[in-house]
Amino acid sequence: MNTSLLLHNTSSFDNDSSYKLTNNELLVISVYISFVGGLGLFGNTLVVAAFYKYRSLRTSTNTFIVHLAVCNLILALLDVIFSLPSSIRHKWILGLIACRVYGLVYHFFCSVSLNTLAIISLDRYWVITKPSIGIKITIQRAVLCILVSYLYTVLFMVPVFLQWESFREEAFYTGCYINFTDKTFQSLLNAIILGAFLFAVPFFVMIFCYGSILTSVRQKGRYAPMYSA
Repeated sequence: MNTSLLLHNTSSFDNDSSYKLTNNELLVISVYISFVGGLGLFGNTLVVAAFYKYRSLRTSTNTFIVHLAVCNLILALLDVIFSLPSSIRHKWILGLIACRVYGLVYHFFCSVSLNTLAIISLDRYWVITKPSIGIKITIQRAVLCILVSYLYTVLFMVPVFLQWESFREEAFYTGCYINFTDKTFQSLLNAIILGAFLFAVPFFVMIFCYGSILTSVRQKGRYAPMYSA
């Protein structure tokens, strides 16, 4: 439930611009954050609780899913605890440094979530299209894959952290995000890192995996009648 990031991406304005939101616009944003953030807290908490309560759900695939739920739960908490009060008060309530820390944490867990989705697609790819290879993802291996996704994200987030001055409070007062419109080298570097390595790579991994799965399923469906005849 990346509500603040979605809101930020719908506007090219920040608090330094002359654009000011009306009270009605801010009210709509506050209601939106309340609804989506609350729904994210409720739904993802149910997923985590079910995973720990029922042993039968503790599979490798569900380990990835519950980790994704934890990431989304953290993002929803950031929305409800920090973004919502700031939006209601029409200003960021914790100061510039806390705002930039918020932005780093938000971008980090958004990236980890996307990497986790890519790992899930790889897991399904191996099971469905390469059953003869015999690659078995145990819970321990699933945890290892998750740790690798964290290391991958940290590796490419370090340059962003070192250039955190490029984070700016945005017009919705919901947090600080990278300002891609100031045309500086810092913003260009951050755009390349986030766009290429933390978005494009996992995105194309998912396209390849699910495309291969679809092709494999179609081929099996095509030859199934021949074998049964």
